[in-house]
Amino acid sequence: MILNETKKNVVVSGEFEQTQFKLKADPKAFNILSDKIYTNKFKAVIREISTNAYDAHVAAGNDESFDVHLPTSLEPWFSVRDYGTGLSHKDCMEIYTTYFHSTKTDSNDYVGALGLGSKSPYAIADSFVVTSWFNGEKRVYSAYKDENDCPQFALLTTDNSDEPNGVEVSVAVSTDQVYEFTQEAVNVYKFFDNIPNINIREVADRASSAFDHFNIRTNDFATSTKWGRINCVMGNVGYSVSYKDIQHPFNDMELNLYFNIGELSFTPGRESLSFDKKTKEAVIAKLDLLKEKVVEVVQQQINDCKNYYEAKCLYDSINRKFKDDCTYNGQVLKFAPEFKNAAKCYYTEGYSTTSKNMDVTHGYYDDKTEYYWNKKGYTGRIRQHLKSFNYRDNRRVILVEAEHLADIGIDSSYVKNLEDLPKVEYSYGVGTVNTCKIYTWNGRYTYNASDCWNETEVDLNDGEERVYVEINRYKVTGHKWFVNDTYQITKTLESVNQYIGNVKVYGVKSVLLKSKGFQNGNWIRLEDYLKREMMKVAPKTVSNFTGVKQMADLFCDLADKVTDEKFADFRNLYKARDNYSLVKILQDLGIEVSESDEINNLYQKILDNHQIFDIINVSAACCNLDKVAKYVQ
Repeated sequence: MILNETKKNVVVSGEFEQTQFKLKADPKAFNILSDKIYTNKFKAVIREISTNAYDAHVAAGNDESFDVHLPTSLEPWFSVRDYGTGLSHKDCMEIYTTYFHSTKTDSNDYVGALGLGSKSPYAIADSFVVTSWFNGEKRVYSAYKDENDCPQFALLTTDNSDEPNGVEVSVAVSTDQVYEFTQEAVNVYKFFDNIPNINIREVADRASSAFDHFNIRTNDFATSTKWGRINCVMGNVGYSVSYKDIQHPFNDMELNLYFNIGELSFTPGRESLSFDKKTKEAVIAKLDLLKEKVVEVVQQQINDCKNYYEAKCLYDSINRKFKDDCTYNGQVLKFAPEFKNAAKCYYTEGYSTTSKNMDVTHGYYDDKTEYYWNKKGYTGRIRQHLKSFNYRDNRRVILVEAEHLADIGIDSSYVKNLEDLPKVEYSYGVGTVNTCKIYTWNGRYTYNASDCWNETEVDLNDGEERVYVEINRYKVTGHKWFVNDTYQITKTLESVNQYIGNVKVYGVKSVLLKSKGFQNGNWIRLEDYLKREMMKVAPKTVSNFTGVKQMADLFCDLADKVTDEKFADFRNLYKARDNYSLVKILQDLGIEVSESDEINNLYQKILDNHQIFDIINVSAACCNLDKVAKYVQ
């Protein structure tokens, strides 16, 4: 990115003693430049390393996505591997050791410019690994802070390689930071034009679908026209703008404004815009074009609608500031046409969990309304259907006749049949079978909650004990943290599986929990079941390893190659260790258990006795065990 730096002509007359200002290379300066400029450190590391990868692909003319590994409980590290031009040894030694050194200040094709982002991993760790593939050679570097807390950069290995050019940056992440890291990844990648190849599919899906609700889109902006916050997007980075930052009639709208690289100024940490005159004028200019452009796009989208109903739904979803003059086939869309004869409407309201009904004389045009053919005898199914939603959603079911279709402006394909709604199952105490509200968990955890459950048929009164969780719209609700969603259930059962075996988990909809048939059955909540069973077999002492998994694996691999018996002792303890989540689960279940620090103490002794592990690249070391063993010896 080309920085806007105005050169000044300064003339000094007379003879004066002069000296230039300098930057003192000490821990305080490095800490400010690598850490203190970022308020959201996880987001900063993801953003800076990822935009560097994006720039590398631009430089190489590569339109493909780069690779991202987000930390998990089993693989606690973050890494980004690009397939760009790669970096020579000279470039690596300059870029990663020189603050404010950037190779991207001569073009607005690149996001970077300040020469700070490559050092951002220091904000969350004391060391990280840089691997560069360049013209047939692979070089692995360790970036770390020395005993004086000053950054150092060391070349560890050089090997021949047939892999494509590129750079990978990898940094270890604490297991208790995995969730926060994942959430921030969504907040970063949702602004990327091309979503990277991310190891966690849910993050990629959430990032790519973040703006699906923006129904008005142009090259200059995307908006739902509803109330919200502005994001200025430049170079795949989204900068949040408060209504206090910019004075404009549209400064409180949910809106993305898109800018070319170089149009806006930002703070050194690239976390917010620097609202200088140029930046304010650029943002205001985009907002000034908004009304004219939105009206134009909305009218074009309305013209493309298949029928009046679709056009009216689109019209009603738009903020009133932009739709006064919109028409469809010459019809003004401002008012809904009235029915000749009223239709029955069942609905829920935000202040009540009970569904109600009324007669309506016009149609509704939104995604909360469903139309069904009018038929008697289905009130129970309708009310049950409405209860399956959150009552605050304000859902509606309208029963229509053929005569209503013309007034609403839709054809019969939009109208559903009441017979397709699930039957209402009633419990009377003996042999009750429910086929629509009992589900079994299939072991999956996905963004689409319904994919985690399979419908099943059980006899609620057969006396068999069943373990259940309460679900509402297929999402687990009302349970303790370690079983309050399918992801946590997966991790919890993995932790206790060796003690109590496999557990079959049923999902029971909230409405069924109140029925007599369920209450008379032999059901037990998942957390209650875990407590009962774990109290029988829980270990009295657990060994909770808190070190770095990759380093621990390296110690185990070296155990047979070195004479230091501590490596073999560590391997034996490590193989038999308990996991961190088991400790937390036992504590939350109210089961007393003591923790042993033996494995952590031994891990630390090995690190203290062999300082090579302070700077070694673990990934490279695993491929060169014999060389590492010689250093250890």
